[in-house]
Amino acid sequence: MTVIKIAEIIKQKRKILKVDQQTVCDYTGISVNTLSAIERGKANPSLNTLITICDFLGLEIRII
Repeated sequence: MTVIKIAEIIKQKRKILKVDQQTVCDYTGISVNTLSAIERGKANPSLNTLITICDFLGLEIRII
């Protein structure tokens, strides 16, 4: 899966849940600028950051 596809999934799920970026950042401890860059596919988050974001949004990471 590409960084762009991951970014789209994160942003779409956040919007479905009607959660703003600030709320995600408050929970995950990352900055709004970082989350914004992740959602635009301009950042390469660590696995730990990605897991934390996905956990908050109710997304599952599967490695095949």
